[in-house]
Amino acid sequence: MSSARAKNQPGNYNAEQMAYKQSAEYMLNREYAFANPSYLAGDGLIQGHLPDTVLSRNPNDIESYLFGIGSNNLVKPQTGPFYAKLNAIDSISIMHKVPLIMPRDLMVERDQRQYPMK
Repeated sequence: MSSARAKNQPGNYNAEQMAYKQSAEYMLNREYAFANPSYLAGDGLIQGHLPDTVLSRNPNDIESYLFGIGSNNLVKPQTGPFYAKLNAIDSISIMHKVPLIMPRDLMVERDQRQYPMK
């Protein structure tokens, strides 16, 4: 006995498979994950998505070192110091800050009286 549901029809099956394919293409699209060029958020901006591969050239090694993964590895122990290979990233701002003006240091002069209190 065959199924009479509309979901088992070839047209519906093809539409469902196309939707799966489009969502996978959208999530795996390189332009979705990596902005070109990538900047750090400056004044007036909130930091958006920034993948770890943009911040450094060896992000997996850095994470393994920070979590201590491999520190007790007796087969292939870690030898020597670890060096992170960080990328230099510029920041971008959309507003200009007014420079901060600091007052002079408080200087108490000895030849003046205090203000009279009533």
